Amino acid sequence: MEERTDPLLYRLIISLPFMGLFAEWLIPLRPLTGSTDDGFMTTLLWLTALLLLWGTLLARWTLTLPVYFLLVGAAWYSVSGEGQPFSWLISWISQCRDDILLLLSTGHFAETSSETRTLVLIVGWSLLVYSVQSLALSRRSIFLFAAATLLYLICLETLLGIHIYADMIRTCGLLLLLQGMLHLSGLRESDTSGRFGGKVYGTWIVSLSLLSLLVLGGSWGLGYAAEAKPPGRLSLEQAAGRLESWIRDNYGDASATAVTGYNLSGDDQDMGMPLSQGGRLYFEAESPVPTYWRGETLSLYDGRKWAGQEADSRTLFIPGAVRPEGSDPEAEEPAAPMAEYRTVTQQIMFSRPMTESFPLFAGGPIAEVLDLESSRKSVSLTVIADEDAGTVKVPLISGVPEVNGYRIKADIPAVDPQVLREEKGADPARVKDEYLQLPDKLPERVKQLADRITSASLTRYDAVVAVEDYLKTYYAYTMDTRVPPQGEDFVDDFLFTTRKGYCNHFSTAMAVLLRSEGIPTRYVRGFAPGKEDSSHPGRYQISEGDAHAWVEVYFPGSGWIPFDPTPGFALPADSGTVQAQDVHSGGTWDWVRAALQLKNITLGIASFIAKHAWIAVGAAATALLLAAAVRCVWMYRGLIWLWCLVYLSRRTFPGKEQLLRAALPAWKGITHRYGAAPPGATVREYVQSLQVDDEMMRKEMYDFAAEWEKIAYGQVPVSRSQGSAFLRRCLLIAGRLA
Repeated sequence: MEERTDPLLYRLIISLPFMGLFAEWLIPLRPLTGSTDDGFMTTLLWLTALLLLWGTLLARWTLTLPVYFLLVGAAWYSVSGEGQPFSWLISWISQCRDDILLLLSTGHFAETSSETRTLVLIVGWSLLVYSVQSLALSRRSIFLFAAATLLYLICLETLLGIHIYADMIRTCGLLLLLQGMLHLSGLRESDTSGRFGGKVYGTWIVSLSLLSLLVLGGSWGLGYAAEAKPPGRLSLEQAAGRLESWIRDNYGDASATAVTGYNLSGDDQDMGMPLSQGGRLYFEAESPVPTYWRGETLSLYDGRKWAGQEADSRTLFIPGAVRPEGSDPEAEEPAAPMAEYRTVTQQIMFSRPMTESFPLFAGGPIAEVLDLESSRKSVSLTVIADEDAGTVKVPLISGVPEVNGYRIKADIPAVDPQVLREEKGADPARVKDEYLQLPDKLPERVKQLADRITSASLTRYDAVVAVEDYLKTYYAYTMDTRVPPQGEDFVDDFLFTTRKGYCNHFSTAMAVLLRSEGIPTRYVRGFAPGKEDSSHPGRYQISEGDAHAWVEVYFPGSGWIPFDPTPGFALPADSGTVQAQDVHSGGTWDWVRAALQLKNITLGIASFIAKHAWIAVGAAATALLLAAAVRCVWMYRGLIWLWCLVYLSRRTFPGKEQLLRAALPAWKGITHRYGAAPPGATVREYVQSLQVDDEMMRKEMYDFAAEWEKIAYGQVPVSRSQGSAFLRRCLLIAGRLA
């Protein structure tokens, strides 16, 4: 760093905003450690303060280098050192040799010892502090560091979700204060009249401090007026998960858009992956009524995905009954009134033969498997039946034999909503044990939301319908989604953050909300009814795009009843299953349902208009701001070029032609303010004839005219110091008269 004329006290004061800016790099990361007393960050803060303090002394590098070496070594030992410093250093030297060999052989720096990695980090941080302070004091430039700091804070908000509003406000205030103080140093260097004495420093600092406080206070007030979301505590695992999620979403790694369909692999990934609509025909079905095609029921939710529980399954030879003849389906300890089940025969034909294990898709709990159509007639096929869930799985090994289709009998519940309202009785212990399970770390606000939704419900059925209507009314359907950051609950992220999703989101949310209220619920996945063949009534075509998920809720007297909370989907009316509207409740309930539907449509239209209106307003505002910026740049292009010439680094110093060209913005400002020069007047005569009220400005213009004549008509090359002073005076005059 070259010698400066600023007083030592002023350089110390300049270092205070620098300390604040470096602290803004470290303090926002403290929540990631889970502790407010982190020794490593505290050591870095102390090291930064000492480095800045020493940097203000402007000592020669022969003295600065040993001091920095000692400070870095002390900080390193305070973080990683154990025992006697000398013996610990000898031990590390031996370890360092192994680290170097490991790095050369594998290239993996992360596998080196923690002491080595800590040393590299501290050395890099120290070099950053030294470089930034040196550049500021010698070149009075903080543009790159300011941009890097703001970008760093924005990345913390965008990638890790750390709330940095207050940090951003403080940073802008510190940058404003620091830039103003450095600007005073530049003015003092170009001053030749001695006007910038000791009193000017004090006045300047006080004025800048008041201005910075005004900016901070106004911005903070606007933040509170906008009711910014309060920051939540973020663990290191969650931060890493958010960063991983952002990388996947933006670079299409593990979370690239998948095609809709039914997962037969059994390897369930975290839910939320974005989907694109698949159109391949999956199977054709013949059924006397349109139904959902249920494949599996799942009961275990871990906060990220669903899984099945160990079931009391049995091997069944085809043909064979899944439930004993004459038993009531889905009922354990039955209590009147009982649901009526309609048993229908359904036939499925796959578009491609099934070569791996798969569930039998049916319109309800499977009562009996009548036939499996196989490519090997001589093979006796067996299936695995879960009587409790009413599901059947066909185990296939190495694709032998292939299955082309099947015929089954399915029980479809035909339940009256009024019957469900009047049901009473306790849930069986087995049902409560298996279908009320929730993750231990389920956020409390999910339970609180469930309480609010069902607070006015008098019966279980009313609570179920309230949750179903709430999800359909206040959340949007989309396939453009994301997997929640690692460590965050899938339902919590859907209900309170994204507020949009597809059937997996809505059904899982409904199941969790109902379970939070003590209502047994299970997750069902399969297919929607599909498209009916107009030329063959009763025949339906089901594609991969019809893959769907819904829920089944347990009623003590009726068993498991299906509900679908996904907007745009409804259980088929012809199937006889329970519907959202209540045909027995009279006109009042119909009006309520109609009002909810109207509200849903109104909210959707309002959301669409608001979304696109804000896009239009934002685009128009951006265009206006861009046009204003372009116009401003064009108007002040000469002044901007002059500023760059003064403050930005350059390989060669401007020659005579460039210096005279740099004076054009100053001459333009003078002629614009005071009028053109009279014919025949010299430059000095013209300037002396001007009526300039400001004494300081008049003197600056006299000096400017004299220097301009020396450069224009002089034969001696302009020295670097003279050229720098002339450029600064040109910038001063052009800036004041612009």
